[in-house]
Amino acid sequence: MERYWKTLQIELVDRLHIQDESSIRYFCNIYKNYYNETRPHQALSGTTPSKSSQQKTISSHLYLLKYEKVKHAHGLFTEFKLVA
Repeated sequence: MERYWKTLQIELVDRLHIQDESSIRYFCNIYKNYYNETRPHQALSGTTPSKSSQQKTISSHLYLLKYEKVKHAHGLFTEFKLVA
């Protein structure tokens, strides 16, 4: 839990101009979803907590993959999503 709070502070709170409680709640909820659904975690071999199975990609074929850039939290975070 301590790691989550430190990451939240570094990746979100330190980058925002907090106006009021409702704005911090709004961005914390967006970040929580980003953190659990999108953000890769090193401890999980680059997968997200919400994924039940790990999908591994052979690194020698990465150049064949196509991806799109997706912005989260009004552009604070960027995800590179694989395109079929």
